[in-house]
Amino acid sequence: MNVNNLSPTQYIVLQNSKDGLNEEKARVELDSMKDLYQSFMSTCYQRCLTMKFAAPEIQSGEGRCLHRCVQRYMHAYNVIGEVYDKEYTKIEETME
Repeated sequence: MNVNNLSPTQYIVLQNSKDGLNEEKARVELDSMKDLYQSFMSTCYQRCLTMKFAAPEIQSGEGRCLHRCVQRYMHAYNVIGEVYDKEYTKIEETME
């Protein structure tokens, strides 16, 4: 398999499966990343881009708005991921 043709998300899933992690966990992670992407694309697009389409490119203010919007989503995603990882670790430890 040529890893150069994989998306970053596919590469992460491949690495997780190589490291012996549960395939289901990798699938859930991939689905979560897809949902995150779709969510911030929809929300940030509606919030930041005007529907006038006066210029063929994103305007400066729109670009800053998109950047901040995506940063907020990614920050929230990371915080939730850290909490999930801690809880998952606790559950695994109690099962041993």
